[in-house]
Amino acid sequence: MSYETATGYEQDGLLQPDYAFQEEGFVQTDKNGGWWVIFLLGSTLFGPLIVVSRALPPFRFADVAILLMLFTRVFKSYQLHGGFMFSYRVRLFSGFMFAMAMVLYFSMMVNLAIGRFDFFYKDLWIPLTFIRMALIAAIAASFVLEQRQINQILKGTIILSLLSILLAFGQRSGPLTSSALMNKLYTLEGEQLLTQQSSYIERVRVMGTFGNANVFGGSLVMLSAMLISFAISSKGLKRYLSTATFLALAVTVLITTGSRTSLIGLTVVSSLSFILSLRKGTRIKAFIFLILFLTIVIFIRTNAENLPINPRLKDLLLGGNNITKGESFLARLGMWTDSLAKAKDSILVGVGASKTVTQLTDNGYIYTLLRVGIIGLTLYVSMIVSLFILGIKSFALTSSPLKRAALLAFTMVVVNSAIFELSGEFFWNIRYGEVFATFMGLLCGLSNQTRYEYKYGLYNDNDNYYPIDEYESC
Repeated sequence: MSYETATGYEQDGLLQPDYAFQEEGFVQTDKNGGWWVIFLLGSTLFGPLIVVSRALPPFRFADVAILLMLFTRVFKSYQLHGGFMFSYRVRLFSGFMFAMAMVLYFSMMVNLAIGRFDFFYKDLWIPLTFIRMALIAAIAASFVLEQRQINQILKGTIILSLLSILLAFGQRSGPLTSSALMNKLYTLEGEQLLTQQSSYIERVRVMGTFGNANVFGGSLVMLSAMLISFAISSKGLKRYLSTATFLALAVTVLITTGSRTSLIGLTVVSSLSFILSLRKGTRIKAFIFLILFLTIVIFIRTNAENLPINPRLKDLLLGGNNITKGESFLARLGMWTDSLAKAKDSILVGVGASKTVTQLTDNGYIYTLLRVGIIGLTLYVSMIVSLFILGIKSFALTSSPLKRAALLAFTMVVVNSAIFELSGEFFWNIRYGEVFATFMGLLCGLSNQTRYEYKYGLYNDNDNYYPIDEYESC
């Protein structure tokens, strides 16, 4: 690589001389950055919470991780990227988060001024969850992800997945024992872990650490998106471990969560991952995985009656009772209609975060319309669409198999979230938002890094340009 190319790469503002180019060669940064990302992600998945005061939001273990990493990453981020919260690399997420928080505050003030609803002091803390998500994303986006760091993230994802699987089956085998512990350490005020559990072990819907089976299932699908991509792109032991862990996660969703949305999300995310991987270098492996996946789906569908699948999912796989399905659809349609009627009362900025407004939606898009109006809904949909386009474009640009796998995984998390919002208000769930924000920070950071690398030909083998982390071996 020429001096002019590397100097231009440096001066463009993405990276500073300590990373991009020095006369003595390239300098590695954040050698254990991937493990720090896993620490942040693990704290959102398993970190407990403490209720200090009824007037204040719960203090979560994830906040400890945020504070610990914030002081170190702000300086590092300015050094490497020229900015932290609103730098170009993460603005597609943090900018929208701050905008939605401001709309929510504005809506609360408007409705409070006209006396439309009663607000409580605690409601004022709700918009801060969006800013908190922006902080998490900014921290995740501050890491430079090269081969070493991406491999660390893969290993950490496998570890977190195995811990989630153990937790799920532990809760299923001992629901009464685990409920008391989970309710004490993890659930939000007013939520009870047993609300979706019956006294019969085969009908138990496990909640993980989230207090909600669907949120737990959604997080499992996010982890599975990582494993699918790396199962296709990796070689040797990493491929087998990724494949085996993905299958274990799929079994966990089928047996323990009873989440129909998770099953749909898992199917769509897996299918899209295989299809998008049908390109040079991974075409054969992706096609083989696609055939195997479809074979497994057909096998489960035809043998669902005899498999230990959660009854809610078994009913879905077997087709269910048409009358029951019709009644369920009409009930949900009625909720959507009522929620839309409420939203019309304040269609522009919504009704804010007041807990006195009855939640009827079971649809994240309508719920967002209800809370922050057409302005907030436009912001949210624009963010999802922009992040998806960003991920797909970056996925097409890079020639690094590991980076391509990571970008595909992060993009599939966006797809999964878009699917989940059709059947619930998951984006507004604090714990779900933490996990989602971590992946979005990684998506924004790696996408920005990939575009600059492509611009300056750092992966153009024909011109003898090489990846930075492979420079010394070249």
